[in-house]
Amino acid sequence: MIFTAAAPAQAGWTTSRSVVPGRYADAEVYRLPDGRYRMLYGTESEVPEEQFGIYSSVSSDGKAWQAEGRVLAGRFSGASVVQLPGGGYRLYVSGPVSTTTEPGMVPIAGVISYRSADGAAWEREPGTRLSNSWLGPGETYGFTSTKRLTNGTWLMAYEVQKGGRYAPDVPPGLAQIRWATSPDGLTFTRRGIAVNPNNSLLLGQARSPEFYGSKLYFHSLTGIYRVTWTGTGFARDARVQYAACRDPGKVFPWTPPPADPTLATIGGRTVMFHGDHTRGIFRTTLEAGANACFKGIYVPGS
Repeated sequence: MIFTAAAPAQAGWTTSRSVVPGRYADAEVYRLPDGRYRMLYGTESEVPEEQFGIYSSVSSDGKAWQAEGRVLAGRFSGASVVQLPGGGYRLYVSGPVSTTTEPGMVPIAGVISYRSADGAAWEREPGTRLSNSWLGPGETYGFTSTKRLTNGTWLMAYEVQKGGRYAPDVPPGLAQIRWATSPDGLTFTRRGIAVNPNNSLLLGQARSPEFYGSKLYFHSLTGIYRVTWTGTGFARDARVQYAACRDPGKVFPWTPPPADPTLATIGGRTVMFHGDHTRGIFRTTLEAGANACFKGIYVPGS
């Protein structure tokens, strides 16, 4: 798969501002029936294990967020919320699908789901959403994003990651985005590759998919990108949306990229929330003439 660089943009993103500081990441934002917005987000791996989980904050304007506390405790990440046609919400998340009492053993992780009437209190749904038999040697599931199409089909994009690196001078880790469909949002059929990052544009990594309209956003080593859902698959039109600022003084020639994008329409504007390692969750808006890049901060040992 060959990707081409973006054409000059008519609109770009403003400079990001912090909205949820701390060791949080993987935001998901959705609108509540009362007009407010809820953000679900996970904890980073550096926090004490007793703090692991999915947390919630609410906002009326997408700028000031009031913390509500933890809604799921444990090793969860990558929340993705879909409003159900009959009311309520479904939450897809990467988390433990089994428990074990064996000393030193880690519970098997996979993609599972929860259901909620109000978007605040969540109840686990039985089973797993993606089969671990779909994974090859050394592969694990990462984050997902799911939307319900107008014909009733549920469309999921999901990250599959493994070790290795695209090139010797590129940071380690490989990840691609695949896709699956379902008639009910519970039982999925795998379809193929949505974003193959094995090229000089994406450098072997496509992570944290996020649907917004007909576009699928994700991040790579140099910024946040997007591709287009065509109705039958994904176009080969990956283009950078919000780039990391270049920093020639670093070993790798970019500062850490904005990561884990989630988008929402708030106050008539397209708003994107993204993470930066150890600094929390940031907010940027799409505006004509804007052309910001994101300058993340390197953390020793990260």
